[in-house]
Amino acid sequence: MRVKGYLALHQCAAVLLVLVLLTGIFGLILLIAQLDDLGKSDYGIGEAFLFVLFSLPRLLFHLFPVAVITGGTMALAFLQRNGEWPAMRSLGLSRTHAFGALLQGGLLLAVAAAVNAEYLMPLAEPVARDSRHQALTGEVRRLRDLWLKRRNMHIYIGQVLPGGRVKDVRVYGYSGGRLVRQMQAREARPRDGQWLLLDVRHVLLEPSGARQQRLAELEWELPLLPRGLQYGVRPERLPLGVLLEHSRYLRDSGREEGSEYEVALWKRLLHAPLLLLLGVLAVPLAGLSGGLPPAARVLLGFTAGLVWYVTYGIFGQLAVIYRLSASACAVVPCILLLGITAVLAARLR
Repeated sequence: MRVKGYLALHQCAAVLLVLVLLTGIFGLILLIAQLDDLGKSDYGIGEAFLFVLFSLPRLLFHLFPVAVITGGTMALAFLQRNGEWPAMRSLGLSRTHAFGALLQGGLLLAVAAAVNAEYLMPLAEPVARDSRHQALTGEVRRLRDLWLKRRNMHIYIGQVLPGGRVKDVRVYGYSGGRLVRQMQAREARPRDGQWLLLDVRHVLLEPSGARQQRLAELEWELPLLPRGLQYGVRPERLPLGVLLEHSRYLRDSGREEGSEYEVALWKRLLHAPLLLLLGVLAVPLAGLSGGLPPAARVLLGFTAGLVWYVTYGIFGQLAVIYRLSASACAVVPCILLLGITAVLAARLR
């Protein structure tokens, strides 16, 4: 149906326009925030622009939900102002068809958001952070002082090196709440799914006393360092495959619920369905606010998107702080949003 395609086209165009405007505004704010660091070491205006440029995919990821509902509301509001919406209804565009049209447009937007989240953001974010750090300090950015847990072991990693290698590894093994093993290695390299430890000092703490052993190298079946840590960025900025890998690692370590990585995984899985739902919500928002001028309806859509973004973020933080179920804290707000959309849609004529 051509009318549905016309509506979906207007939705996508409006969402992209809002996305460009919001990204430009927040990009400018981010650039202004760099002014205090200009002139420090090698950090000049060029490096600041480069940092902002490579930060744009992250801004796009966070702004997509707000832009979808704002742009959808804007498209419908201006179609109503120009008299095109009543004409579409007279040509047989039912409420169900309108929802379907916005779902079609939302699907294209969800694919674009997924490409950005899976490919652009994970590649650009480390470049932005590393280039800024190197320009300000003159040093290559490295992860330092990491603590990991694996069942009855605590693992300290002094520094993450390129290629997945790590420096200054210390392993503390416990049994019945008592320290029974301590191992220290100058360096560890991944090999065949396990670690090759170099220059190892291994101490066994037995009831009869401590027994020490020194080895030039030792193969050790510790879990490989999750790729998420090697990226050196926040969990929500990682690809889905890395989040899945890290989630399995946490399950093996006995630490799953309430983890930032687990929350980020569930939010990523629900990202595309959420964008579709927010796109559909634009229909009742625009329809029930028909007495308002178009600018006011656009502001209403933006406010609804902003409220949703803050609420969804609060639920995620509650999962991390109080160790709640990450899946529940991600799914429950979406169910509430679905219920609100259904109630508002039922009130449309």
